[in-house]
Amino acid sequence: MPDWFGAKPRGWSYRDIVYARLLAWLRSKHMDRSQASERVGFVRELLEKSEIDPSVHSDGTIFLIGNEGTDRFTGQQAFDGLVEVLDVFELTGPVEGVSRGELWGPSLVRPSTHTYISPWVLAGEPCVEGSRVPSATLYALREDRGLGAPAIHELYKGLSVEAIEDALAFETRLRAA
Repeated sequence: MPDWFGAKPRGWSYRDIVYARLLAWLRSKHMDRSQASERVGFVRELLEKSEIDPSVHSDGTIFLIGNEGTDRFTGQQAFDGLVEVLDVFELTGPVEGVSRGELWGPSLVRPSTHTYISPWVLAGEPCVEGSRVPSATLYALREDRGLGAPAIHELYKGLSVEAIEDALAFETRLRAA
């Protein structure tokens, strides 16, 4: 299910596309469609709840996450040395022809603690929570005008310094990706 399933129009995040690629990769290993779908859903749930090693190993039968040696679904244990010969899908790995480094994409609803995205507010531009102030505007004030978070707060009294710092950190990471 896409991140923006309930939104009108429906939207797909970068993360959704990575999961679709994982599904296609598992299907290319001749894994049954329902099994592949179940496993992608499981990986998605794991990533939402905790930090995991973002590599998936499979030959179409066995399905291992990170350094696991036992398939969580079937209980099948991989023989010593077998994991090294299985194909690997890196959830955060670069996409050939598209990127040069590790991939990162923000949530397209809550990209950081104090920012949000709504398709109905400034055409989906990330904004500071509780406002219509784009995080990119704050970033431009820092980069182009040399203002720090306290000085930006003087311009936007309705924003907390903490929210401004969070928005600046988000924009910095977004531009580095």
